[in-house]
Amino acid sequence: MDEPTSSLDKETEEELMSSVLKDTNDKIIFIISHNSSIMNYCDHVVEIKDERTVLVK
Repeated sequence: MDEPTSSLDKETEEELMSSVLKDTNDKIIFIISHNSSIMNYCDHVVEIKDERTVLVK
């Protein structure tokens, strides 16, 4: 979701994320992004650093 969302304004980003996350209560969705505002929509955030994973949120 990094490149496609990098040039979106805040309102469009919110609309996109609402659409992506709609009706996902029983699903697991992986979102990979450098954009920290996208991560605000996630229940859990995992960072990969030096070939290790760290739970951030």
